Amino acid sequence: MSRMPDRPFDSTPRGRLRAFYEWLARAAPSPDPPSTFARAVGRADLPARLGHYAIVRKLGEGGMGVVYAARDERLERNVALKTISSLASDETARKRFWREARAAASVNHPNVCQIYEIGEDAGELFIAMELLEGEALAERLRRGALTVSEAVSIGLDMLAALSALHGRGIVHRDLKPSNVFLTRHGLKLLDFGLARPPLERSLSEPTVLTRSGIVIGTPHYMAPEQVTGEPVDARSDLFAAGAILFEVLACRPAFAGRTVVEVLHATSTNSPRR
Repeated sequence: MSRMPDRPFDSTPRGRLRAFYEWLARAAPSPDPPSTFARAVGRADLPARLGHYAIVRKLGEGGMGVVYAARDERLERNVALKTISSLASDETARKRFWREARAAASVNHPNVCQIYEIGEDAGELFIAMELLEGEALAERLRRGALTVSEAVSIGLDMLAALSALHGRGIVHRDLKPSNVFLTRHGLKLLDFGLARPPLERSLSEPTVLTRSGIVIGTPHYMAPEQVTGEPVDARSDLFAAGAILFEVLACRPAFAGRTVVEVLHATSTNSPRR
């Protein structure tokens, strides 16, 4: 497993960037995965229920946990049920999860995936949320270019969603095409400000976290301050939104490279390719 260099840590932005590059040089992140909301992947080994939710099918799985389609037996409605198994042994992270999930659940906006409940059953943290039909923007981009009118609609909806989050003091931190979900009724923003991947898992996935615990994001969409380990705020989300819109219109990432290191270097030093 990759780890940070043993020499004394240089806390300057340049030193952080150099150490970050050296650390990531040995990693091989996978491409941005399809949205966990996009398709069912089978019924094998499904739990029967979680709390008062009856599990219907598995929708997907990632570094943070598993997402199921489920039935809320109290309110008689279908939901997406996301388990957060990666925080099971980290009490500090669990407390942060509860704090941030409560804030996220307070957001009610047509362009934000609605959170119905956060809970815990037999030590398993979970989030019950709106069950969506459609596809992630990442999947739509794989089929080719969007029209200008489609791009404008996506941009307006995405910025409206971010405005709602930022108005509640929530920073998404990892805005990317797989977290932008397209439905018949407009865009829905997913996975905002809830859980962060543990260090040992982050190197095998497109989301990156530094030892300091403050760099979170996906290389092609990370703002320069995320790359260098500086604090992030709403402006970091706006940078990611701009990178996404560039890709929507140009059919290619704003910042390119053959490796994660090259992408991060381009993000922190270059303007988007023309």
